[in-house]
Formats: sequence, structure tokens, C-alpha cells
Amino acid sequence: MTDLEWSRHALADLARLDAFLRAKNPRAADDAIDLLLAAAHELITFPALGRPFEGPDDSYRELVVRFSNSGYLILYRYVDDIVDIQAVRHQSEENY
Repeated sequence: MTDLEWSRHALADLARLDAFLRAKNPRAADDAIDLLLAAAHELITFPALGRPFEGPDDSYRELVVRFSNSGYLILYRYVDDIVDIQAVRHQSEENY
């Protein structure tokens, strides 16, 4: 069975994204975080769901999560039956 792990950086990203959106629209913040967590859990069943991402090796993938008029990106690695989420960002942000 595939395990799901979150890096400290990815958890900090979730908190940062939540705080940013919550200041404007608390309900949208709840919806966005719920959607991101659900998308991450989908990776347990479908670890190759994301598109290949050019990282240090070929284990990196990026999942596009649509939300409202844009969305989020989840950067993760899939190695030895472990999905390791490395970072999360809004599509309008340039880098992880």
C-alpha cells in the first residue's frame, strides 16, 4: 500500500495559503484546504496522477488542483510506495 507523507515545507505552504485566503474569504479557505487534502489523498490510489516535473531525479511529479478561476500545484515525489509531498503553491506564484 502507498503511504502519504508531507514535508515540513509543504505543511508550512498549506498554512501560508490558508492564512492568505482566510483573510479575504474564510469559507473559500476551508474549501481550498479541503480540496488540496482530498487531491493529496487521491495520490495514494493514483500516485502517477500528476505530470512529470523536472527535478533532481525522475521521481518528481506535479499535480494541478483546479480551484475557482485558477488553482494550486502540489509538488511531490513517488519512491518506494511513498508519496512525499514536497511543496504546495498557488498557480500565480512563480517558484516552490
